[in-house]
Amino acid sequence: MPTDAVTQHKNLPKPHVDNDLDYDMARIALMVDMVDLLLNGIDSALAGKAASAHDHEIGDVTGLQNALDTLTNSVTGLPDTLAALQDTDTTDVTQGMMLQYLTGKWTAIVAKAAFFGIDPISGLTANNVQEALSSLQATKANQADIQAALDDLVGSAPGTLDTLNELATALGNDPDFATTITGQIAGKLGVGDKAADSDLFDGLDSSQFLRSDEHSSATGQVTFTAGINTEGKDVTTNNGAFIANDSDGPFSDRSGTNIDHFWHDDSSNAWHFVSDGPYKSNGNSRLFSANFRVTGEALDLENQFIGKGQSWRSVSRSYNTSYRNTHNKSMMVCVTQNGSGSTAGNNRMRLQLSSNNSSWIDVGWSNDNNNWGGCISAIVPPGWYYRVPDNQIALWRELY
Repeated sequence: MPTDAVTQHKNLPKPHVDNDLDYDMARIALMVDMVDLLLNGIDSALAGKAASAHDHEIGDVTGLQNALDTLTNSVTGLPDTLAALQDTDTTDVTQGMMLQYLTGKWTAIVAKAAFFGIDPISGLTANNVQEALSSLQATKANQADIQAALDDLVGSAPGTLDTLNELATALGNDPDFATTITGQIAGKLGVGDKAADSDLFDGLDSSQFLRSDEHSSATGQVTFTAGINTEGKDVTTNNGAFIANDSDGPFSDRSGTNIDHFWHDDSSNAWHFVSDGPYKSNGNSRLFSANFRVTGEALDLENQFIGKGQSWRSVSRSYNTSYRNTHNKSMMVCVTQNGSGSTAGNNRMRLQLSSNNSSWIDVGWSNDNNNWGGCISAIVPPGWYYRVPDNQIALWRELY
């Protein structure tokens, strides 16, 4: 079924996508006729209108001049002052007077405060409003007087306290500031009193403070930002550790694994110096001293002696390959020459050490003239590297 679509404002027929071409062509023809009819109506309406701008003379408009003349004559001779009005009495009128309707006339009278329902202005001798205003004008303070009064009020107050708003802010906007301060002062100690005479000090009981005249205990953590001098007195930890540094902070729970400290183990009666290790773990630090001396007692280095807690082991090693002592103590290396290598009977088999795996030094060598059995050995410190650069290895043993 065709769709009879129309325009929004004039309902003119218009095509629609659902219609076929023949149907919409007939509707378009009808729309053209309707538009022609609308345009003809507009032309007829405009023909009866005047131009938007014209230059007619007053005489060209019938009756306009007579109307203007009648209006002019009607206003000629009208009074143009209050005194000329019949119902107004302005006899002896002066500045500041006002009009009041009395006995059928508007009469100029002196403006008095009583007319406004207010009391006479205190301090003025006249009840005449104009005289009062004149008196005020004569005695008013000028800008210089006001500025001088403000300067006297401010005095030498600092720039941050020279306004009422700044003063109010400084006083906490408390309208009863004096009462508040008086109450606070009443709760303070007198200048002749001592803090020890009070049960409360800074909100804490006096028993919660450390005292220098008795043995006191602190239950919380304490930080000193300066050094501590005991003047030759003892420092005790009751089997605690002395902490040099804890990566988790000075008051951590000591659960970390990077704590520099030393402590005493009562079970083994031994001191442990720990670097970058867990809390109260076995000692792993090196001690440096220009002159280490033990007198009166035996020096017990426990496992630091070569052979103590160690055993010989046959290991498989290659020539000209570096190896490292990864143990916590020195080890011994012993290499037997086979006499049949590429340099057999020629020079020597060498054992070399290095602290950096770069610069090597000969610490032992053997030359057996092609006979099997020559042996070289050396002590290797912890962390050092060792190697045999010559292809004459028969047997390699290490003590660790």
